[in-house]
Amino acid sequence: MRVLSNVEFKKLTEGQPYRLQAMATRRLDRDPAGQLTIEELPEYVKVCTYSGDHKSAHWLKSLMTLAQNGQLRRVREGAETFDDHCEYVRTLKVNGSIKFGLNDHVQCKETGKFGTIVDYIPDTKEYIVILDPFQVKMYKESDLNKAG
Repeated sequence: MRVLSNVEFKKLTEGQPYRLQAMATRRLDRDPAGQLTIEELPEYVKVCTYSGDHKSAHWLKSLMTLAQNGQLRRVREGAETFDDHCEYVRTLKVNGSIKFGLNDHVQCKETGKFGTIVDYIPDTKEYIVILDPFQVKMYKESDLNKAG
């Protein structure tokens, strides 16, 4: 089952531990049009665990949980690219359709944890947020506050 494109995986790992960034860069360099599948994630978790990088392993496990729950589904057809999607999200933020934009720092109302928005899914109106410590979560706009 497809989780993310290699381009989306690389974008999601920006600012994360070096091991995650290196994995994503290798995938993207090997196959720019490729896809990260759910079947590949346990192998990445194993590599991170055996190398002692438990933070990266935890981050990948949270990504796997979201994928298994179907929350990372993408429906991008035709000529739309990830850059087109990012531009669309910026447009939504500028015209006030959404409260937060990509790379905005936010705080989860329920847990008080801080994180960074790395994507917005217009179909479900949910944000993908990377929380500290290294968790990937999905939130509705009403579940988030602007950090600061």
